[in-house]
Amino acid sequence: MGEVTLRQLEYFLAALDDGSITAAARTCNVTQATVSTALNELERSLGVTLLVRSRTAGVHPTAAGSALVSRTRSVLDLAREIPDLAAGEQSALTGTVRVGCVFTLGPYLLPRLIGDFAHAHPQLHVDFVEGATGDLRRELDVGRLDLAITYAAQLPKGEWSQEIVRFRQTIMLARSHPLAQAEQLSFHDVADLPLVIYSQPPSRDRVEGFIRAAGVEPDVRWQSSSPETVRGLVRRGLGYSVGNHRPGAEDPMSDDGIAYIPIADPHPLNAVVALYPKGQTLPRRTRAVLDYCLEEASGWDWLAR
Repeated sequence: MGEVTLRQLEYFLAALDDGSITAAARTCNVTQATVSTALNELERSLGVTLLVRSRTAGVHPTAAGSALVSRTRSVLDLAREIPDLAAGEQSALTGTVRVGCVFTLGPYLLPRLIGDFAHAHPQLHVDFVEGATGDLRRELDVGRLDLAITYAAQLPKGEWSQEIVRFRQTIMLARSHPLAQAEQLSFHDVADLPLVIYSQPPSRDRVEGFIRAAGVEPDVRWQSSSPETVRGLVRRGLGYSVGNHRPGAEDPMSDDGIAYIPIADPHPLNAVVALYPKGQTLPRRTRAVLDYCLEEASGWDWLAR
């Protein structure tokens, strides 16, 4: 095996991210010939074909290329941290950390995270992507995310890397509803009410499973892929929904017009969890984001919403 250079790896990722050799050259501010030569040398050094090149379809990774993507991003990320490591742990965090967040957590977690990091680490840029858990996992697998925040219940057992905070499901009702003052409710108590459900998989199947396990057939009247729309319908008294509440949080009667009432029926706790590439050393800036979530999670009363 010949020598592999960081520059070759940089051009390899640029070609995949930008979709063509020409675009990669533009991004890297070099000539197209420079990128082509570097990629040919990389493939020759490794003894495998990494990219399929086409004049009409651009470039696409082979199986070997796909297997290399995530590790390549990690290698380049760690290489960019070498100046920080040389300066010691007290040096300022710099660069970009790419965070994925499941749709229902994004509106609450991301503004706080980005705002706090902008104040504490002005040279660190937090880039984010919101999506369904499956999409975030794929982005993490190919190295386009450094960290993903989602729910344990939406992942195969043991797949997540770090538990951040546990929470319980609650029945959501308009504060004006006669049942809103109850200390807890069973699904039988709300069986005659329409169900407003968050439609993104696998949340819908999980919630309907809870309700059927309690011996009630859910009357799904409205469904939405927007958590805000679900809450808006509940707030107007048009039905009930199932939401989240962190154990130990304050009064479940919130100031957003919705009551979050503990469910009397047996159901498992869920958890907010972090996903990151296993078996790889986390860059210091990625570890800082994870540590922030772990330290702040005890105050996440918004998890009830």
